[in-house]
Amino acid sequence: MSKCPKCEMTISRFRMERIKAQESGSALLWNCLAYNCPHCGTVVSMQIDPILVRDEIVAEVKASLSRQ
Repeated sequence: MSKCPKCEMTISRFRMERIKAQESGSALLWNCLAYNCPHCGTVVSMQIDPILVRDEIVAEVKASLSRQ
């Protein structure tokens, strides 16, 4: 099993949280997921939310196709 780098408790499941991330000096915001330790809340990992990215791509493709 994995251990939290802060509290060193065993992690069998993460607590996911949707957050926004912004590159320094940019106005662009990204929809992200933070994977938190369920014991102490430390962010163990982050990534761009793949489900929201997929939904945005599908919406853009549908909009593009309907304009043709």
